[in-house]
Amino acid sequence: KRSTMRRCLLLLALVAVCHSATLSEKESQSGKKKAGPCTLECPGYEVLCTRGSYDVRRYERSLWVSTVVTDFSFVTGTTRAFFRLFGYITGANDKGMKIEMTQPVLVTIPREKDGWFFSDYVMSFMIPREHWENPPRPTDETLYIESRPDEVVFVKPSPGWLTGWNAKTLHKELVGELRENGESVVDDGVITATFQPPYEMTDRYNEIWVLGQEGYTEGSLVPSCSREANVGQVIPVMDVPEGCDEKECAPFSTVERKDNFIERSMTPDKGICMTSSPGAHWEAGTYQNYLPLYQYLTGNNSRGENIDMTLSNFMMTQTDQFLCEDCAQTITTCMALPKAVYDNPPQPVDERLFIYEAPRNNFYVMAFSGYPTKKHLSKMAAKFMSILDDDGVEYTKDMFFAAAYEDFRSNEYTEIAFIKGQADGLVTPGTWEKTPMEEPRVDADAELLDLLPVSSVQDVPPGCRGRECPVYKTVKTYGSFVERAIKKAKWACMETTSCNYESASLKTFYRLQDYTGGENSAGVKMETTMPILTWNNLENLEMGDSCQKRYATCVILPEMHQGTPPAPPNNGVYVFNSRGPNVYVMPFGGYATDDKIEQLARKFRSLLDAEGVPYKTEKFKLVVYNGPQNMDRYNEMWFVKPQDDTDEVTFSVDTSTYKQDAITPAPSIFERKCKSPECPTCPECPAFQVIRSFNNFDERRTPSGTWVDKKFLGCSTKQGPPEMLPLFRYMTRTNSRAVSMQKTAPMMTVLWQKDNQKFSCDKDFHVAFWVPAKHDQGDPPYPMEKDVTLYKSQGYTAYVRSFRGPRPTDADLVKMTGAFMGALDEAGIRYKPDWIKFLEYDGPDVAPHKRHNEIWMVKKE
Repeated sequence: KRSTMRRCLLLLALVAVCHSATLSEKESQSGKKKAGPCTLECPGYEVLCTRGSYDVRRYERSLWVSTVVTDFSFVTGTTRAFFRLFGYITGANDKGMKIEMTQPVLVTIPREKDGWFFSDYVMSFMIPREHWENPPRPTDETLYIESRPDEVVFVKPSPGWLTGWNAKTLHKELVGELRENGESVVDDGVITATFQPPYEMTDRYNEIWVLGQEGYTEGSLVPSCSREANVGQVIPVMDVPEGCDEKECAPFSTVERKDNFIERSMTPDKGICMTSSPGAHWEAGTYQNYLPLYQYLTGNNSRGENIDMTLSNFMMTQTDQFLCEDCAQTITTCMALPKAVYDNPPQPVDERLFIYEAPRNNFYVMAFSGYPTKKHLSKMAAKFMSILDDDGVEYTKDMFFAAAYEDFRSNEYTEIAFIKGQADGLVTPGTWEKTPMEEPRVDADAELLDLLPVSSVQDVPPGCRGRECPVYKTVKTYGSFVERAIKKAKWACMETTSCNYESASLKTFYRLQDYTGGENSAGVKMETTMPILTWNNLENLEMGDSCQKRYATCVILPEMHQGTPPAPPNNGVYVFNSRGPNVYVMPFGGYATDDKIEQLARKFRSLLDAEGVPYKTEKFKLVVYNGPQNMDRYNEMWFVKPQDDTDEVTFSVDTSTYKQDAITPAPSIFERKCKSPECPTCPECPAFQVIRSFNNFDERRTPSGTWVDKKFLGCSTKQGPPEMLPLFRYMTRTNSRAVSMQKTAPMMTVLWQKDNQKFSCDKDFHVAFWVPAKHDQGDPPYPMEKDVTLYKSQGYTAYVRSFRGPRPTDADLVKMTGAFMGALDEAGIRYKPDWIKFLEYDGPDVAPHKRHNEIWMVKKE
């Protein structure tokens, strides 16, 4: 039967060829190119660029007739579809007219209709242009006419015969290649384009099509091969860079103009600079330097003066290091100082900053288009050196400068400069080695697990000062842990199964909070106690990604409810009467996170085994005393000692030491990192109100107020730092009132959830600073620059996950956000999933492993 169909298809194809004609007069005059193998009328297109194995084409709008067939086979499904469409062009239409055959024949296999046994196959013929205004209508109800819009298509040629299997394989390979190249594609299914009839057995030509997103036709997206062609192109050096005719720039003038570069003289100039070693993330190095430079301009200097920000920003680095891919990188970032302070600039208070005087030598300067990534700067620096060598000029090769005006923004204007002749001594390699930003060396085990000394284990732990806790007594101290007795008491507990500790503890924490908050038989609201204790089955450590891990979370009941506690509602909460076991206690700091727990448990067991002490091997306990706002965090891990009649202990702890009015709580993160009596020199922060919290999670109310916001399209959150320059300028008088504002915290980056899985450069980002209350009295100064706006927030509730460490990579941020959303989902907490807010409280003056960061998900009210 299949061979009969093939013969029929062959005969029909021959008939189709007989009915075909040459290109219509309209096509021949359209000026659009045809596909290479086109012998009939084809849709018009132009090749935008070519990269690797594929072309990027922009197709004009076109009209097609299509049909859908559901079948178990690509061959039989497309054969049936061809019969229908062939009937249409041979007269089965409302005008009874014969229509010329066109090329190519498109077959689409929609992803959502691509089943294991049956799939949908959509076949399409292009309708000749002469019929577009009034196309014949199909008489077969299974056919329909559709318009394909102006679109960008990624096209990969494929010789031979196409089948369902090899078409899907080729499609998958092309999509993978496109994503590696950062393209934004619409991957809704496989699209094949066939040009020859089946009787042509050799030299066959087919194409695999992958559609680009609308941004390519709208102009907001540029294909990677066009970006590569555009980025890094030598362009004429401007005598007066754009913007310098309106705002102050570093003073200079053109001495001589050559083919690809100029010689430029510099009027004596000074800048405020800082050096850092950005490691693998070179672009982030500029961000590490911008914040302290900005603070200097906004008053953190010897005279407390506010200094106007100029448009000139420049970087300098050692050439040999920079051109070496595997070498450690060092970069110095500078902001040119205005003429008003040039003769006597205030000295920096931050000892990492220094005043830099530009050399009096002339410079050779070349300009290129594009965002100055390390890749492009390396390429252009090497190219410029080659041009200078060919020209036979003498220049200082051991360092180079990169300068930008306004921002370092994509596909615009960047300059590279080398000093003419030899430097006059004002610039030496020692300049940027003067104040390197050295990160403290931290023991790997201590950094990962935040282990605390055994002396930190107290009968009244830090988290119990000001709150009611269990009564403890230290029995014996070992090298890295203690044995502790716990007084008999009643606890409220809830058991659950989950994928991980963080999800389980958040889910049970909310249920326990409901019970102690009044959802109980007596309707009483109980005082908050500490700690929050979670039982972990030891077998959880061997269960990998399973979501059947078992946990139980407990909170001790207040002393006044220990006698007859109110009964819990029927929601899984129960009252547990603890006999008061002895436990082995190992203290640790930081947040109790899933990536720590397994290693802590294994390390603690090895310590117990080394001491030869008996312990129960079924479970261990994770004990958290602090919410995320506490800076000096203290947690414990417990293993229970088997019951021993000799373990009778007399407790003498005075529980009045736990009461709220007995001890002042330790300063919170807001008091340590935001302006407060504890830290009068810290930046102003929004006045957050914490509703409930534990470990690394809190529910928080944000105040009403204004954020100044910069929107940009980019590939990664790493592009945020250069995009912040307009925000810095807004805070330093580039606003409607020409007022200078003090730095605030935190810095917020907003990204859309839909962009998380993109491998493209059209992701939608925002970076924002909080506007100080002094300047936000209902009418804050408005921005003067493009894409900088004011966002007036009315206040909202957010769920917040805190963590410490350097700015995460995009992949790590997506992973952390996914885990946080999973925990919220499991706890039944409703939130808005469309976008993520990432907040950073610290600049480069804080060691990376000590920086405080937060992920926010806004509560769905």
